[in-house]
Amino acid sequence: MPTSETKHYVLSLSPTARSIHERQSLTDPLNYKTPDLASLVAEVLSPVIEGQPGGKHLVKVSIQVEILSSEAKHETLPTPDLNWMATNSLISPSSEPKTTEIAY
Repeated sequence: MPTSETKHYVLSLSPTARSIHERQSLTDPLNYKTPDLASLVAEVLSPVIEGQPGGKHLVKVSIQVEILSSEAKHETLPTPDLNWMATNSLISPSSEPKTTEIAY
């Protein structure tokens, strides 16, 4: 007796992330938690297997994916050039401090 239930998740893709878990993640849009697929399957099948003794059940899980909406990743700002900032700042690494006079 096949049963089905529709769930919605957010798939986040970040190809430049360091770890595989950061590159692609699936989260619930309401609580931002990663879904536990085993719990979801058991939840869907609970009316079917209720009253049966505990044990292992061979199940078929079909996943149909449909993109409902997409949002492009926002571009990040460039990293500031710290070398330029150090050489062009009012704070000098030399022993003599730079001063700036302001006329009032």
